[in-house]
Amino acid sequence: SQTDGSEQANAKYQNIVFWMKAESTWNDRVATTTILSATEIENRRTGTSEIPDTIIGSVDDERKFRSLALKQDWEYHISNRWMISSGFESKRLEADYQYNSSRVIFAPFDQLLDNEPSENRSIVIAPSGSQYAVYSELRWRFNDRVTLDAGLRWDQQTYTSANDDWQLSPRFNLLYRLSDDTELRFAYGEYYQAQEINELQVSDGESSFYPVQQAQHLVASLMHSLHPALHLRFEIYQKKYSSLLPRFENLFNPLVLIPELQIDRARIDADSAVSEGLEVTVAGEGSDELVWWASYSWSRTEDTLQDESTKRSWDQTHALNAGLSRDWRKWSFSVAAVLHTGWPKTLLITETVSNPDGSTSLVAAVEPRNSRRHAVFQSLDARVSRRFDVAKGDLTAFLEVTNLYNRENACCTEYSAGLDADGNAFVQADEGSWLPIVPALGVVWRF
Repeated sequence: SQTDGSEQANAKYQNIVFWMKAESTWNDRVATTTILSATEIENRRTGTSEIPDTIIGSVDDERKFRSLALKQDWEYHISNRWMISSGFESKRLEADYQYNSSRVIFAPFDQLLDNEPSENRSIVIAPSGSQYAVYSELRWRFNDRVTLDAGLRWDQQTYTSANDDWQLSPRFNLLYRLSDDTELRFAYGEYYQAQEINELQVSDGESSFYPVQQAQHLVASLMHSLHPALHLRFEIYQKKYSSLLPRFENLFNPLVLIPELQIDRARIDADSAVSEGLEVTVAGEGSDELVWWASYSWSRTEDTLQDESTKRSWDQTHALNAGLSRDWRKWSFSVAAVLHTGWPKTLLITETVSNPDGSTSLVAAVEPRNSRRHAVFQSLDARVSRRFDVAKGDLTAFLEVTNLYNRENACCTEYSAGLDADGNAFVQADEGSWLPIVPALGVVWRF
């Protein structure tokens, strides 16, 4: 529940997973791994959202998923320089969706995005189908400095909207050791991501699956040991996405319990997208099991629609990460810090206009999506743990503190309507933050 947003929700989840794994070594060159698994997942979500003069809505959402999967991998070491691996995977999938929702949006918010003043949805559907995959990889160690990998993967899904939804994806990797302390890596691959049978977006009115999304990945990295206990890594990457399926986001406030009922729910139909950047990392080791690291990254993540680019909601231009950890006897200590450019945000703008009869009306509109940014995000997290030996296995007690110095990192804006002393309508904006300082105590028993 949320008091400010007047939300109430109930959720029930039940997951049952069964699996068996068999590893076989037939001789010193051939080995296989076989996994048989069965999964059953039940999700139920019921709730209401009521914000005075803004929105009233309710949702009843029940989903069930079942899968039976068989996966087998083979590895054959032809010689000291050649190795081939291959495998297959087969999944039988079934799902049941029962979704009902209703929503009423009051002026001026009913003018935003694709909102309707009143909307009801009811989707009952039971899709089923299969996923198949066959893959193979050939590794060739040309000499002590050069190693090449080439792979090919075939996938098929039988429950999407495409008549023949299958894909071929090649992958290539090159490792070149410039010296004993320096190695250079290149990787290129085509990847396809199918909408899983439990990812049908019924809460946003979608009742059919889309064809798979496609991505091209290109990565180059340089790793160098400045010292046996000091390492440097430099990496650049580019990922291009196409055939994107629609996605839905809440533009003002992503931290809501029932996102599809809110006034800021938006459908994003991008033609393509790109994610690219570079990262520099320095990591070292000290005495007494001390490990530390620090990194800087620059990145760009954008959608493209009709030749216009828009930042994705998780775009962060600059980011700094650092941390250290130390184990001492049965104690373990760690701390991690993050500092990055604020994530993009979208604002609501309002205007009071005069009507022909002399009255006034409040008109609302949305600025271009993600055209502004939140303030810089920063956080410091810490953890301490103590291990105890017990009769069976070991017991670890830990204390974690997230956002140690209670930084208020802006995350979102909540809008609500009201009337001033003269009876004129206005919209109030309240900025929210990510989690404050959060301590957590826990115990882990391993046996």
